Amino acid sequence: RIVNTNSNSKVPQNTITHPPWYSSKTGTYNSTHSPRNLPTDPFLDVVSFIFSHPHDGVMALIDSLSGSSIAYSNLFPLVKSMASGLRKMGVSQGDVVLLLLPNSIYYPIVLLGVMYLGAVVTPLNPLSSVAEIRKQANERGVSFAFTIPENVKKLEIYIDSHPSP
Repeated sequence: RIVNTNSNSKVPQNTITHPPWYSSKTGTYNSTHSPRNLPTDPFLDVVSFIFSHPHDGVMALIDSLSGSSIAYSNLFPLVKSMASGLRKMGVSQGDVVLLLLPNSIYYPIVLLGVMYLGAVVTPLNPLSSVAEIRKQANERGVSFAFTIPENVKKLEIYIDSHPSP
């Protein structure tokens, strides 16, 4: 929304101009990309939908720092393996899993694995304080968490203050 407040302008004050992809009538923004058909199956989950399209071995994930990569053909087996491991550790559909992780080539594997299992992901910035972790974990009812070694102490402090029932 652009409002003209310049009194020296030849355009009347308070004139509102909108970009062509914004509808002032409906108050919505429209994508400049062509419309996409979304799946109509109400039971289709996002992970299955993502992997329902062939990708011909094209790289799915690339770590720019290390140069390591994961091809689409390897990604889904890794996601299923992550989900299976979580299930064996007691995580089940509807459980809330906290991701206290930095950007990494493995983050999408963890995220998609949790979702594939049917659990709920609650991401949190790895720089979060113990108070922020406590607030998020309490509000969401976290039952499992992923983090890096540098943040284990933060989770231990939270766990020590919230013993298991």
